[in-house]
Amino acid sequence: MARLPYVNMKRADGFAIELLGRVQDRQGVLPNLHRILAQSPGVLGGILDLERKVRAGTLAATLREIAALRIARLSGNPYAIHHATADARRAGVSDRAIEEIDRCDSSDAFGPRERAVLRYATEWASAEGASEGSVAALGLQLSAGQQVDLNAAIGLAFFASRMAKAYRIELESETPAEETGAGKTGCA
Repeated sequence: MARLPYVNMKRADGFAIELLGRVQDRQGVLPNLHRILAQSPGVLGGILDLERKVRAGTLAATLREIAALRIARLSGNPYAIHHATADARRAGVSDRAIEEIDRCDSSDAFGPRERAVLRYATEWASAEGASEGSVAALGLQLSAGQQVDLNAAIGLAFFASRMAKAYRIELESETPAEETGAGKTGCA
């Protein structure tokens, strides 16, 4: 069970309902992470705006999503891994690349550009942060704007992974019906 309650669409305030509706319309499902973030509609709105701006940036979706998946895998959080894997598939990342992302240095599923992104993401998430070599290799593959987009994507993935872990956010398929509002009728 999650450590914070999921916002129920039937009981949320108007702004939270509007934001959650946008998420559900775009993704076809209402992620539990967003339902927890809706406890603070202003924060949810800010995160949604940043997500939209990162998606609209100049960084290729496949690069953005392999970096996010690497962060999720490093976190070890099943919720984050599940959603990052689905996002990577939607962006066109191959099943082989998804399977081999933890062996990105030795797998031929990745070219120099993908390796530079994955090495950077891995080091970014470490206590030491990204090394000079990692930053230099990234600079050979991405423009300055793409590097900023990548950092924002990594930051969002790190935030989602940490929130999911800290608050024990469950996969949507594992959330009890009484927490989703499914099947409820009347004034409850």
